[in-house]
Amino acid sequence: MTLNLRTNTFRRQLRSSSAIAALILMGLCCASGSSLAAVDKSLPNGQMSAESQREVAKLLGLALDAMKNGHPEVAVIHLKNAETIAPGDTTINMNLGEALLGAGNPAEAARELRSAIQRGAPQAKVLPMLYQAMLAQRQGQQLLNEFAEPSQDDHSELAADTLRARAYAQVQLGQKDEAAATLDRALAISRSARNLTARAQLAHDAGDDALAAKFVDEALAKEPANPSALMIKVTLLQLANKADQALGFADTLVKETHNSSLARMARAGVYMQLKQDAKALP
Repeated sequence: MTLNLRTNTFRRQLRSSSAIAALILMGLCCASGSSLAAVDKSLPNGQMSAESQREVAKLLGLALDAMKNGHPEVAVIHLKNAETIAPGDTTINMNLGEALLGAGNPAEAARELRSAIQRGAPQAKVLPMLYQAMLAQRQGQQLLNEFAEPSQDDHSELAADTLRARAYAQVQLGQKDEAAATLDRALAISRSARNLTARAQLAHDAGDDALAAKFVDEALAKEPANPSALMIKVTLLQLANKADQALGFADTLVKETHNSSLARMARAGVYMQLKQDAKALP
């Protein structure tokens, strides 16, 4: 009886849109899945001794390795040590912000990212992460107030990122119809996996799982390992009583998110739907 109650409750939780949204925004599927892609081992500006330059380069490399291996909290330590040696360096600010997002500290991440912008970091790289940090803190209204809708003739990738962020903010405020229209504008600029996944989530929330499946399949065709798309795909297959097909996607999800708790919970839900509770419980 207790096991059945736990199983049924767990299944309902894993099918909820909040579980999918959590993965979409979580540090974010490991900091937008970029694993500190902006990091290179170039040295920060300013006068430093050769020894200090070597130490900073070493720390940046260690941070990159930590992020690749799914340990953003370790990357934070290395980047904070680098920041101590080279305070005010834009590259370190930017990558520390990304690592903090991955480690689940959006408030501190936002401070680092804003500092990077003030010091001249490229907005196209920093703003998408700042949007994510604000959304993780449920600052949807602040985001809408601070970052205006791009002009109709702006077809840049940043414009698409801004529209997607504004759509998530509108969802937080309960404005789902407006969010769908905003995401459709983003898709007109870029049919990226991120934009397609966001639109799939909204379609699912609106009860149109056929449309959601269309968007998520297009997203996975572009990025087969996209964690957010994988989560939605698993959910849609479960709702269609195709748990046997969902299991493969759930396995990929666990792998791509470095065994994250939410991904493992999703796979456990698939096991339970397959009545394989012995595999689900661990």
